[in-house]
Amino acid sequence: MTVVNIESERSGLALGGGLELALACDIRIAAQTAKLGLTETKLGIIPGAGGTQRLPRIIGPPKAKELIYTGRILNGQQAYEIRLVNEVVKQNEQLNAAYQRSLEIAQEIVQQGPLAVRMAKQAINKGLEVDLQTGLEVEEGCYDTVLTSEDRIEDMVGYDPEKKNLTSSQILIASTTASFTSRFLLQPIDVIKIRFQLQIEPIRNLTNSKYRTLFQSIRLIHYEEGLRAFWKGHIAAQVLSMTFNSAQMYAFEKVTKQLGEMFPITTSSPTAKTITHFVIGSLAASIAVISCQPADVLRTRFVGQGEPKIYHSYIQAISLIWTREGYHGFYRGLIPAIILYAPVSALTFGFYELFNRAWDHLPIRKFDSIKHGFNGGIAGVLAKFVVYPFDLAKKRLEVVKFEEARSKFGQTRAYSGLINCLSETIRHEGFTGLYKGMTPSLIKAYLSTAITLGIYDSICNRFRQISSD
Repeated sequence: MTVVNIESERSGLALGGGLELALACDIRIAAQTAKLGLTETKLGIIPGAGGTQRLPRIIGPPKAKELIYTGRILNGQQAYEIRLVNEVVKQNEQLNAAYQRSLEIAQEIVQQGPLAVRMAKQAINKGLEVDLQTGLEVEEGCYDTVLTSEDRIEDMVGYDPEKKNLTSSQILIASTTASFTSRFLLQPIDVIKIRFQLQIEPIRNLTNSKYRTLFQSIRLIHYEEGLRAFWKGHIAAQVLSMTFNSAQMYAFEKVTKQLGEMFPITTSSPTAKTITHFVIGSLAASIAVISCQPADVLRTRFVGQGEPKIYHSYIQAISLIWTREGYHGFYRGLIPAIILYAPVSALTFGFYELFNRAWDHLPIRKFDSIKHGFNGGIAGVLAKFVVYPFDLAKKRLEVVKFEEARSKFGQTRAYSGLINCLSETIRHEGFTGLYKGMTPSLIKAYLSTAITLGIYDSICNRFRQISSD
């Protein structure tokens, strides 16, 4: 892809052979003071570097014949009016206005996928030489080449050798902002989900259970505890989300980048990229879980306690947990958390990558603006469903030795570990007991992943645009 600038007559490059060289370029920018013309006939010869072939294809045979026969010289504005140049700009004091504008256009082009630009050029150029039907076949071939290539533009987060790399600070800002916004909006759903998960009794109508349906639970919590109850544990949840997502996204971006640079095979094909995202997504999640498990324990206990409260502040809660349970109390549920988040993150990133690839094969290009949110949401739902029982076990283990705060909600049960929790749940509540709170969880999973990935990717793209300006 070539962009040429034509400034003024002082260079002479836009007359005769100079213009023929410009005609061989894809895009031409001229200053108003530029002079352009195929003047060979004034010398008793004809254009011999492609002028008689390229000029008619650009401005049409009649006008091309007129310019070649007469050897007429045009200024920048006249050249623009007959579509000889793409754009005409007002000359500046440095006499490089066209050059500066051509750089701007070139910078826009280099931000795109190299193979995509190359195939677009090939489709246009070859298509002009054949009939429409054959041209459409040429386009289809170029399109298929792009879709199956390693160079294909992916809007997925993660390292992409074709995209401008972000700084560590930019990654942290993007992930933290996305996490904060998502958590604040979805905290009420999280409160209901956790209450459902901790309840031993069945969650359905025609029972004596405290919480029976989604809407009944919303009304009851509002009636007994007020509107603020839907944001119980919100501060701990924000710390959890920002810590978890920042650590996860940071680790994911950095590790995939290092692997991509050290082992190019990890980004050499869509399949290799998907496998890499599964593996690194799992590793990144494990690092994040260990970093923020104490915040998760605090969040669960604040959400799970009723009235009167056992914990009145985070400082008091931290002090009581340390005094009564030691540091182990802050890491209750760590094993199921790692088992939960490692695969769920790997599945989320992996599903997201697969859905993006599938999206590119669909005839819905005009909806690409919702691509990140839609695909991210579906990926989150599927990943959450696969590992949901571990989420329930994690929550129940996090409130072990906190039964006094749960006494008014119904039955309480102590568990000795992950296996005991899962087996006891199945024995007393049936297999479906492992999926208590699934409805609000899926709603949250879709919205959370859609909002987080959508905002994160939008901010990253904005940083890339700012960096390229």
